[in-house]
Amino acid sequence: MASTTKRVGEPTRIDALAGAVELDETSAEGGTVDAVKLVLKDGAVAHVRGAAERDGKHWRFETDIEPSEEVVRAVELIELDQTLEQGSAVHVRVQPKAWLDLCEFSRLGEGSTDAESAQPSDIAADDQVGRALSIGVRSPSAFAVTIEEG
Repeated sequence: MASTTKRVGEPTRIDALAGAVELDETSAEGGTVDAVKLVLKDGAVAHVRGAAERDGKHWRFETDIEPSEEVVRAVELIELDQTLEQGSAVHVRVQPKAWLDLCEFSRLGEGSTDAESAQPSDIAADDQVGRALSIGVRSPSAFAVTIEEG
């Protein structure tokens, strides 16, 4: 999974399967960090593509994850208990498995008995898989934050 050093207050677009992305240094108040809040940009906050298999059935999927306007677009990671000091690096690791944990891909239709012939499924924001992805991308378990001392 990819990690990125995050510049506070600026949006960052990352490829979760690519290598680490480093951003310019920035200043921040030092001390104990007990929480981090990640704010998800309006519109599509993630794009997922993959395949699922269960009981010999296969589904392919590709969609943008767009949480509805009614939901909070922030992820709060608490109980970190780490220290930020001169030269520290903050790493945010994306853990997309958490995005998929609640998805019931069998609700996308019959599926295929052959992985190669499985057709991509349409995922609507208001079906079970679309709602599960919207919830999963905002889950605290979808991200891990660590601080590396400088």
